[in-house]
Amino acid sequence: MKNLIFRLLEDSERKHFAQPLVNWLIVGLIILNSLAVALATVKSYKVAYTNLFNTFEIFSVLFSLWNMF
Repeated sequence: MKNLIFRLLEDSERKHFAQPLVNWLIVGLIILNSLAVALATVKSYKVAYTNLFNTFEIFSVLFSLWNMF
């Protein structure tokens, strides 16, 4: 598993077919996290979407940890 994740994240000559998808998922996650942080600073959004922000934050942390190991 560690070798597969390394191959997906490493920019090497030997490409894995899922590498572009993983790269776009990471970019999308970064953009969505930035948007969530910005929206959470608006009190009305924070109150209305607290559960969504918390769920998304947990997902982001788990995704980051999954990529570390």
